[in-house]
Amino acid sequence: VPTAAGWDSDLVRTPVLTDTVWASGEIESSLWNAVVVNEGLDQVNPTDRAKLILDLDDVFKWQIDFVRQIQEGDFYRFAFEREVRPDGSMRSGHVLSAELLNRGRSYTAIWFDPNGDGDGTYYDPDGNSVRRAFLRSPIELQYRISSRFTNSRFHPILKTWRSHKGVDYAAESGTPVQATGNGVLVRRERESTYGNLIEISHPNGWSTRYAHMSAFAQGLGVGSRVKQGDLIGYVGMTGLATGPHLHYEMRIHGGPEDPLSIDLPAGDPIPRDQWDKWELQNKVRLALLERLPLPWDVQLSAKVQGVSTTSNTGAR
Repeated sequence: VPTAAGWDSDLVRTPVLTDTVWASGEIESSLWNAVVVNEGLDQVNPTDRAKLILDLDDVFKWQIDFVRQIQEGDFYRFAFEREVRPDGSMRSGHVLSAELLNRGRSYTAIWFDPNGDGDGTYYDPDGNSVRRAFLRSPIELQYRISSRFTNSRFHPILKTWRSHKGVDYAAESGTPVQATGNGVLVRRERESTYGNLIEISHPNGWSTRYAHMSAFAQGLGVGSRVKQGDLIGYVGMTGLATGPHLHYEMRIHGGPEDPLSIDLPAGDPIPRDQWDKWELQNKVRLALLERLPLPWDVQLSAKVQGVSTTSNTGAR
């Protein structure tokens, strides 16, 4: 604003009304497509709708591989905050509670913000963090599983039968590769079979390997510390590879494990001194999901699978 001395700034706070919006639907091809066409979100602008989809992916990415595991007939429901300004414009806020029924199994996440300052995280209804020590996949973008963990596979280059102690993720060359857990790099080298290889040592005897990469991320070397989700390299076909893919291994005390089926370490529980606040928020936010009843065929499928779904009283 102009003043006698020149120009000055003035901070104007715009009052907003915060309400809650619900959405649910059946998945035919992908979560992205299902939410994009959801008529219940017609008043949500395309940018915020895309943000909601990414938020849901972030909530469940430790439990579900959205590229590989989502299938037709899965069902979702969630509630989120919405800020409405005096001019009628809107902005989506936190997802307060969400449930995804995938292949007959229920995954539920509740936003817990004990101090009301926006610095919270998601927990399951039993009070365990949905966050795990490892991500389900080292690649976020589109890929396909080209080779699975097995004790006997015919090697396409060596023309002999041998074990395959990892999973191959076929993707375009240059696709980003992320560290699936926190740890320290113990190998960063070019190896004849693995090609460009990174090995990360994680707590409690766990380790992961990422092979055939076209290049390493800048600034990484043996001894570098990485966090879950950090960029470590790019998909390629170095070493013994017939096409661009990432060979990914998980090991416990040196012994190979199947990354697709292994039970990942559970998340941390709610701190004891916050349990009373948690029980209140958990009850309220589970009740939000009850406003969107599950279709009868979905409830029946969950019952057959032995899955506990939310009840009409909001109790879990």
